Amino acid sequence: MSSSSDHLAYKEQKKYLLAIRLSIVVTCVFTVLTLAHLQGNLSNVIMMSTVAVCSLVSLIYVYKTKNYLPAFYIISASGVILPCLSVLFLHELTHFTEWIWICCAVLLAFLGTNNKYGFFLIFVAIATATYFSNWGVNLNTAEITKKNTIQLLALNFEFIGAFGCGGYLLFLFHDFYTRSENGLMEINSNLKEKNAQIMQQDEEKTVLVKEIHHRVKNNLQIITSLLRMQKNEIENIETQKQFGEAINRIMAMSLIHQKLYQEKSLAKIELENYLDQLLLELVDIYNLKDSVKSTIKVNLPEIGLKSIVPLGLLLNELISNSLEHGFRDKTNGEISIDVKKAEQWILVKYADNGSWKTSNIGSKSSFGLELIDLLTEQLEGEKQFETNEHGSFYEFHFKNLDN
Repeated sequence: MSSSSDHLAYKEQKKYLLAIRLSIVVTCVFTVLTLAHLQGNLSNVIMMSTVAVCSLVSLIYVYKTKNYLPAFYIISASGVILPCLSVLFLHELTHFTEWIWICCAVLLAFLGTNNKYGFFLIFVAIATATYFSNWGVNLNTAEITKKNTIQLLALNFEFIGAFGCGGYLLFLFHDFYTRSENGLMEINSNLKEKNAQIMQQDEEKTVLVKEIHHRVKNNLQIITSLLRMQKNEIENIETQKQFGEAINRIMAMSLIHQKLYQEKSLAKIELENYLDQLLLELVDIYNLKDSVKSTIKVNLPEIGLKSIVPLGLLLNELISNSLEHGFRDKTNGEISIDVKKAEQWILVKYADNGSWKTSNIGSKSSFGLELIDLLTEQLEGEKQFETNEHGSFYEFHFKNLDN
């Protein structure tokens, strides 16, 4: 940022000095030319004295106000228009230096004003050159008058002044370009250094967050182990079931943190992989590994943290329901989970072929059923449920909370 501001300050200073120096040079050159042509054509004297006066006014204005922009407009305009008028109407003169002044004025317009103004002056110069080359050059050649010694010396002085101004303008163009290029290289170098620092900090934060998820997962596993130990000491069967359900819910959340520190992204996890492992863990807990088959279809590659926690808990309740109550007397259990994305919504279909009985449904923990409803509300969704002799069927429409 400081390099960029220094470059702008340098350009402003150089443009101010250019306006001062150019005004002095043009004033001096055209004052000398006016004096040298006093005994010549009056129109030529008026033209040259006009340029000298314009340059002098610009010099005074810049020196008093420190504002160089009007001077650039005045000098560049007079540097194009007055030489063009000379080429078009003063046929007795040799128009060598006029074209040099026009080029200098156009360069000055691009350097000190704006592109539109520069292109306008180029158009004026091209129009004049076209007219002169087609209709004025023969007339000019026929009417050229010889110059005396003073006028020849003045012409040489004008050449020196014109080429000097043009060379100085080209030098400034090159100098500004070089400084801009060096400034850009310095800025790029600083950006690369800052990007490297940001990447290093990002890697450190990523490692830190993954470590946090890893420790949370470990802590949840410790809690699960403690609850299982406590469960084994409980004699009441109903209380054991409640402990088991609590352990499964903690396990579902622990699995989320495990996936987070294993994934590349810390904001999303692969849903299909998570559901595969969740189902595998629950089937193993209920000792139904050889009697339950599962089908998982996911048309949603990744899911964010706002949605996965309630969705994971909800599917944990549904799977636990099926394993505990639907497959008691069944050796060929099937569980089907289908997740699809539809614009801003997530469609979840869950089905099993469990042998559901009214007594089983009625004996199901009321907290588990309430939890399914609460999680559906948390996901801003809707639920449809059906059970018959073929099994149970759920259909959910959830809002994608991460969009």
